[in-house]
Amino acid sequence: MRSKLKRKTILMSLLAFLFLLSISSFQFNIRQKNIEDQELSSIKSASGDWSPYIEESVGRYPMSVFLGDVNNDGYNDIATANHYDYNVSILLWNNNSRYWNVGTLPVGIGPYSVCIGDADNDGDNDLVTTDWASNNITIWSWNTPNKSWELPISKPSGFHPRGISIEDVNNDGFNDITTANDFVDVVVIHLWNNSLHDYDPLIFRPVGINPWNVVVDDANNDGFNDILTTDAVNSEVVILLWNQLSGDWDIRIEKPIENLPMWVSLGDANNDGFNDIVTANYGSNNISVLLWNDVISDWEQEIRKNTESFPKSVAIGDVNNDGFNDIVATNSEAMVLSIFLWNVDENDWDDQILLDVAGKTNTLFIGDANNDGFNDIITDHNGRNTISIILWNPGANKERRLTISPIELFVIIGGISVITVIIFISILIILRNRRMQNVTQEIG
Repeated sequence: MRSKLKRKTILMSLLAFLFLLSISSFQFNIRQKNIEDQELSSIKSASGDWSPYIEESVGRYPMSVFLGDVNNDGYNDIATANHYDYNVSILLWNNNSRYWNVGTLPVGIGPYSVCIGDADNDGDNDLVTTDWASNNITIWSWNTPNKSWELPISKPSGFHPRGISIEDVNNDGFNDITTANDFVDVVVIHLWNNSLHDYDPLIFRPVGINPWNVVVDDANNDGFNDILTTDAVNSEVVILLWNQLSGDWDIRIEKPIENLPMWVSLGDANNDGFNDIVTANYGSNNISVLLWNDVISDWEQEIRKNTESFPKSVAIGDVNNDGFNDIVATNSEAMVLSIFLWNVDENDWDDQILLDVAGKTNTLFIGDANNDGFNDIITDHNGRNTISIILWNPGANKERRLTISPIELFVIIGGISVITVIIFISILIILRNRRMQNVTQEIG
């Protein structure tokens, strides 16, 4: 009886030892994997990490957020279009207190988008909104001698203007204003007439159904600005290329993409020196990337990257300050941002990173929010009447999460399990042989 108890004790001790050995081995593999990832990360990206978000109150139901030097003091500020308050919240950067002073400017009814740029071509930034319910735009022009804004100017901009851009849309060297009008499926163009110091009569260009935002930039990398928007119903990117010979836009190009694109962004997404197209696809929970191929002078086949839930907007920019552009998308039904960091070694994007924010997100902007020389992220939460400001902290140590893939995890656990079973069976065989020897000796 004592002999059996002794054998059981030995067996249980050996199994406990093997279990602890397995766990230690597993932890070692995880630790070693994380060390390797940290070493690789130090090569691929700048040191630092995102600080926890700062939540700031703005007006009721902010529909868009923009970053730029709105009061022309040399520092970036933040502006939101508050749909239910008929105003714009402005967070002016105070470089003495190193924080923002909050104020408001009245605009039209139901502002949907806000943009900061030199709208009247006088060298100073102005502020412009699309006023969806009053079918106009509101322009707040900056008066440098007075260090304040002129009285607001309201201009008709078609039926239900939604998105807005302040850029040189006809490539004449002067900024213009372009809006995307969702109910009438057009972009409306306010061309600047420098002789009159005012805008010419409106130009309407048909685009797809229900366009949300509009981008004016060089889509086909020929050195001239073009117009981009989305056709949310037919799931297309709509491109109006500028024809310098005719002095007009060519017939629109339609590029099919995933389901219900709500937003389009233009920039060098894969860091090859050419502008690419990225869309946020609300209906398929992903983003689409159309890379420009300069050899064939066309866009390559659509690349898809899954996001969290119902992305409404997307931006291209160096979000982790490593010198390479990345992609960030909002998730309108989740309190996170989807971040796709560019991996220069793999020449591809890393897997999605989810970054916590204060609420469900609508639009976002990448830029230097606190004027410290590093890019940050700003996003709006219309359900909370707030924005989240996620500042980049260059001195922070990155907390590396478990980076073992499911396949690697399966292989490690499976390998340890197989070894444990083999050792366990071996012990049982040894004990059984010893027992047989003892029985044989007793019989003998």
